[in-house]
Parts: sequence; C-alpha cells; structure tokens
Amino acid sequence: MNKVGAIICELNPFHMGHKHLLDSAKSYGITHIVGIMSANFIQRGEPAILSKEVRAEIALSNGFDIILEIPSIWAMSVAEKFALAGVSIAENLGCVDNLIFGSECGNLSILDKISEFMLSGQANDSVKLYLNKGYSFALSTELSVKDFLGEEYAKIIQNPNNILAIEYLKASKKLNSSIKPVTVKRIGANHDLKYPLENICSSSYLRKCIKEGNNNWYDYVPHGCRKIISEQISESFVPVSLDSLDLAILYKLRYMSKSDFSLIPDISEGLENRILKLASSAVSLEDLISKVSTKRYTKSRIKRIIMCAFLGILKSDQTLHLPYIKLLGSNKKGMEILKLSKKLTNLPIISRYRDYKKLDNQGQLIFQKEQRIDSVYNLMSPKILSSGYSNKKKFISGRDDL
Repeated sequence: MNKVGAIICELNPFHMGHKHLLDSAKSYGITHIVGIMSANFIQRGEPAILSKEVRAEIALSNGFDIILEIPSIWAMSVAEKFALAGVSIAENLGCVDNLIFGSECGNLSILDKISEFMLSGQANDSVKLYLNKGYSFALSTELSVKDFLGEEYAKIIQNPNNILAIEYLKASKKLNSSIKPVTVKRIGANHDLKYPLENICSSSYLRKCIKEGNNNWYDYVPHGCRKIISEQISESFVPVSLDSLDLAILYKLRYMSKSDFSLIPDISEGLENRILKLASSAVSLEDLISKVSTKRYTKSRIKRIIMCAFLGILKSDQTLHLPYIKLLGSNKKGMEILKLSKKLTNLPIISRYRDYKKLDNQGQLIFQKEQRIDSVYNLMSPKILSSGYSNKKKFISGRDDL
C-alpha cells in the first residue's frame, strides 16, 4: 500500500465539490481514500436526504475506497465534537497518512494558527467574556480571534468549511495525531448558496431541488451519482425528511420535563425553558424552530437539540470515547486498508450486524442506540421501511454500471 488519505464528510448528497476534493487528494499522491461519513443524521440536526447505505454506495462508485460511519450520536453534534469523532476514527485506523479537507481559505498555516489560539486559555477566557455579554458562540469566537490575531483572521472563521478545518486541526492536536493535514481550497458555490455557480452548487441547493421534485440537481452531481439517486427517487426512498414525523416530534417535546431536557446535549442558559414553553403552543416543527431560534441560538443548534431529545441522544453519550469502527462498505483497495488496520488498531471493527456481540458493554450500548436511531430514520422516507431494514442490506462495494 502506498499512501492512505482520509476525508471526513457527510456527502448529503455527493456533488462536484466532493469530486474536486477527491481529485485533489489523488494529485497529492494519495492512492487509497478512506471516507469517514456521517450516519443517518447529520450535523445540522436533520436526517440525511439519502440513507447512509446509499451514500456509501455512491461514494464507492465515485472514487472512495472504503466508507466508515460516524455514529449519529457524534455526527449530529457541534463542529468540535463532530470533528473529534471523525479524526478519532482516522487515528484509530492506524494507517492513515493524511487528513484531507476543504476550506474556503486554502491556507493551512493560517488555519493552524487559529487552531493553536483556540486551544489556548486566552481564547477560552475571551469567548466566555463575550458569551456573558449575550453574544452567540460563533460571534464570541470571531470577536476573540479579532482581538488577539486581527481582523484578517477573524474573517476566516466566518466561513463554515474554514470552521470545520480549524476543528479538524484542533482535534488532531488534542489526540496528538501523527496524521498530516492537507487542505484543498474550496471552489464554486458557497456552503448554503441558493443557486449554482459555474458547474458546482451547494448541497443545500441539491437537497432543495430533490425535495421539490425539481430535476435541476441532475447536472450538478457526477455522472456516477445520477442513476443511483434517480433510482432512489423512483422507488420512493427519497427524499427523506422530518415532515412525516412532524407531530410525533412535537408530542415527544411536550411530553418531556425540564429535568429530561437537562440531559440533552447543547442545553444551557435556561434554553430548555424556552423550548418547553414554545413547544406547548407551536403548531409544527418549523413553527417551533422559528420561534425558539434567535441570533444567539441558531436554527441549526435548536434543530440538533430537538432531534437529540426526540432520538434519545444524551450529553453523557457524546462524552464517551468512540468504542468501535463501523464499516459501511469497501472496494478491493479498501479491503487492503481494512486488512492493514486490523493489525494496527485497538478498536473492534464492525462489518456485520452480529459483530456487535463482540463489543464491550459501552460499545453494545452505543451500537444498540444507533440501531434504534436508524429505525426512526426508516420512518422518515416516503416509503416507510421496517426497523431492521439496514441490517438486511448486502455488503456495499460500489457499482460499475454507472
């Protein structure tokens, strides 16, 4: 094996920007590419529009060699915890040479300087000071960076991929990782741009088109994605959304107590009181999110809190160390990575449902919770799937008929 690179991703869905990142990785001499991908729920507090199995199939058909899962417990969390989980998987494989990630900045030294500052006591004290003044966490961080590093650096953290890049670098330092980071300058449309730019558009635009039944998405995904996504749409597996469980989620929130909410991740400053009060009068999930969110409490944060409450994800879950590595699919080159990793890693590698019985108590608890979360996800597709549907999937290896 020559050189192994890892990319932490959601692929929700796979688009030309992801293809550019893969091509760039190969230009750096990467011969084997690991995708460390969010499970069925993603960081913005939503179900992925395509299941993790389908996204793995698309990824393996478009340049990835092996796809590993970030459990929803960590995939649907703040950027810091999401990044730490992803980097932990890469580190625990034991054979990854480079961590490749996109950024609007494209300058590793600038991103690294900000990451060093963010790990310092100065940053911690400054952010707390601004939070106490009523600023959001994002703005508090930006103002702190401006105070200590200057306005040029503060502008860097206004962009979402730069923020994630900084979190990957922080995670690498926390884990004392020997994996070398490589950043690729993002091209084309920005993260949430509502229209295509040249031949690249954002994932948000693609999801909007798919949800609206608009075929404009077709020309903005690689050729190897089109057939699979089209098949999923025609078979009524897509789009997966919260709409079908809208009232069920409201019911769960109305049923919860203040003490129940205190166990949910990212709850602070009496936010549980605001959610409980407004949940009693909200007529839809969208209505509730709109009413609860403010400049301080972003919609993404509120959605994550609500979905964690609904799915039973607790603060205590997210403080646990990753107990296993879950394999979603692989090609022949991916199996080479897997074979080597099994000699180097201290974590069990799960490739079949029955493997969970080999896990310790903590591993079994996390695995079983992820199974329950997948069961809820199966209720969110246009065609309702059984609770054990993901366990019946054949091994994913990508397709050559695309």
